[in-house]
Amino acid sequence: MEVARHQEEELPIYVSEKKDDPVYLDDQPTTDPPSSLWQRLKKQAKLLKRETIALYLASQDPRTPLAAKILAFIVVAYAFCPIDLIPDFIPILGYLDDIILVPIGIYICLKMIPQEVMEDCRLKADISMKKKRTTQSMICAALIVLLYISLGWALVKWFFF
Repeated sequence: MEVARHQEEELPIYVSEKKDDPVYLDDQPTTDPPSSLWQRLKKQAKLLKRETIALYLASQDPRTPLAAKILAFIVVAYAFCPIDLIPDFIPILGYLDDIILVPIGIYICLKMIPQEVMEDCRLKADISMKKKRTTQSMICAALIVLLYISLGWALVKWFFF
């Protein structure tokens, strides 16, 4: 396999033996072709994260229909919520809701939202993913930890006092 440049984008691609089968890479070129399962999963997870952020941005856009805004808000809230419908510690079933429900919800939302709105929101999502947001992430993580500690304290107090 050889590394080539795609004409429309400046992203490196690997040209496979089949001429019509390029595999796009991220911003950093690697020496190994992205054929391993782990690399494909990482790329799909990154695309899923981008689509989720784009859905959030589309739910804020005035050009989006009301039904799509409501469904997009529900899907994004479920995707980013630390509490799942089926807890993750249950083997296999715990991750099935994340693997099945979130992509299906995103797919339905993408069908309801106008294409030009999603294109604008994807560009904004790409920009926001490249920014470092460590302060906001730390504040959100601290709030979630504080919520869990207060819930744990309330349960201990309720059962033992």
